[in-house]
Amino acid sequence: MLKWVTRACIPVAGMFVFVAAKRLIYGPEVVSTGTAITYLAIAMVLLFIGIKSENRQAN
Repeated sequence: MLKWVTRACIPVAGMFVFVAAKRLIYGPEVVSTGTAITYLAIAMVLLFIGIKSENRQAN
């Protein structure tokens, strides 16, 4: 079960980055700056977890 959760981290992180990128494209009216920064931080943590799990499974 944990293997599937950690494998899903990378695509989910991509969705968070997409929402944060909307802030750059459309401006603060669509997504606030604080929300964009929070989403980028969440994406970084999810990417870290996903990459670590992929490295662990490769060994």
